[in-house]
Amino acid sequence: MFSLQKILVLFAVLAAIWYGFKLVTRLDQARKQKLKETARNGGSSGTARNEDGVVDLVQNPDGTYGQKNKDRNA
Repeated sequence: MFSLQKILVLFAVLAAIWYGFKLVTRLDQARKQKLKETARNGGSSGTARNEDGVVDLVQNPDGTYGQKNKDRNA
C-alpha cells in the first residue's frame, strides 16, 4: 500500500512545488519593486535621456539639431 519510495517521491514533488512558488513570489516582488522605483524616479516617459543613454534630438529652426525639450511640440 504505502512504500518508502512513494513517500519520498511525494515529498520531492511537494518540495519542488513549494520552492517553485517561492521562486515565482520572489520574481514577482522584484518586478513590483522595479516598477515602484521607475515610478518614483519619474519613469522613462517625459525624460529626454533613456536608460540606454540615447538622447532624442530634434531639428532647430536654424537647421541644427539639439536635445528635445519637454515644452517643445516637435
